[in-house]
Amino acid sequence: MNLPYDWVYGGFNIGTAAVNVFYQGQKYYVGKLTKYEDGQFFTSVSKISESAANQNDDGAWIQTKYLAESESAKPELVKKTIMHKARAYTWGGTKTKKVYSAYTNVYVKNKIIHVDGGKYWTSGDFYQVYNADGTYTNYLIKVGNIDGTKRVLKHNAYIYTSSTRRANRIVLKKGTTITTYGDSYKFKNGKHYYRIEGATKTDKRYVKVENFK
Repeated sequence: MNLPYDWVYGGFNIGTAAVNVFYQGQKYYVGKLTKYEDGQFFTSVSKISESAANQNDDGAWIQTKYLAESESAKPELVKKTIMHKARAYTWGGTKTKKVYSAYTNVYVKNKIIHVDGGKYWTSGDFYQVYNADGTYTNYLIKVGNIDGTKRVLKHNAYIYTSSTRRANRIVLKKGTTITTYGDSYKFKNGKHYYRIEGATKTDKRYVKVENFK
């Protein structure tokens, strides 16, 4: 862990008096647990071990904004397009109020993070979102909303722009692998459709879910 200041306080619990002081240059461990309170993100830390930080055995929380990567450790970022409206998640697999709109760009470290959310939290593969200047955020976005999921057609299929209108006369053949994005949409006709590869903000492209294996 690298701090941007000489020292910062770490509270035993969020909103309580500080009981730990964390100094620049000393070795500490940053956990994957995060919380959001009073408009601020907090991250669990430990002076003992990474395992203790992940379980928050020390009970210490630091405002996430105080954590910084060294210049040599700054990640190489890639700009990706969000293809399906995406909810932001924490490292623990809990939903936040943050939502990213479809067809907007974000910067991510090109490394997939797997989160084992458990019974009450979301599991899956995610990207961590970064700011354009290389500083990180505490938000994770599901990979499926960006890179998509490859699915194989079990029937010939048409591409639709709505429940009643086809995008073109092209017939997608049975056995073709198609990239779909995010969860399906329920159209007015009651059927579910996936947004598929090639879609843009002005060129809508959907295929019925029932046509995939």
